[in-house]
Amino acid sequence: MWTAIRALEEKANMAERIRQQAETKGYARVIKRYTSMADEARDAADVLRNRLTTLPSHLGTRDEN
Repeated sequence: MWTAIRALEEKANMAERIRQQAETKGYARVIKRYTSMADEARDAADVLRNRLTTLPSHLGTRDEN
């Protein structure tokens, strides 16, 4: 599950970089799409993180590797 969180965070970061590039070129539709994508990925990562951190300790062992 922690791997899924990291993947969602990476997706959000990539979407944010694409949004920034689109912003310099004035691509409004691309900006909107990638802003939304970044927000959704961050929200999903937050939901997973919150679920994992509220599990009983014997169920939610954290695997950082």
